[in-house]
Order: sequence, then structure tokens, then C-alpha cells
Amino acid sequence: MPSIEPWLRGTESEMPAVARAVLHALQLAEEDFARWCGGLSDEEMNARPAGLASVAFHIRHVARSVDRLLTYAEGRSLNEQ
Repeated sequence: MPSIEPWLRGTESEMPAVARAVLHALQLAEEDFARWCGGLSDEEMNARPAGLASVAFHIRHVARSVDRLLTYAEGRSLNEQ
């Protein structure tokens, strides 16, 4: 796992600044998920300690939130899909 955050690596330099920042944020999230959740079993991912939401729920929530934000950024509306 790289110790330098994506935005400090000098990658994606051909992209416009805003798109590059979004991509770097997504890369960092992917690395954090792998670091902190990569070793969890299915049982641990779906555990609900004290009735709280599971890790799996939160990961799905992040993915769906990013999808929703990108839909809005593209000037589109949400639909049933």
C-alpha cells in the first residue's frame, strides 16, 4: 500500500484539476477500504454490533452516494434505476 496519498503522487496530470481531484479522492477511498476492510470476513462485514449498521451497509452507502453525486454533477436527474 503506498504511503503517499494519491493527490501527492503526481498522477493523472493530464486530467483537468477538478476531475483529477475527484479521481484522487476515489483512489484514496479504494485504498482505505482495502487497508481497513480487506481482511474482514463476510461475517465481520455484515455484523451489526449493538444493532448498528454493518460495514457492508456503509460501503454500499458510499458507492451509491458517489453515484448520486456524479449524476447531479452531470446535470442529470435521478431515476428508478
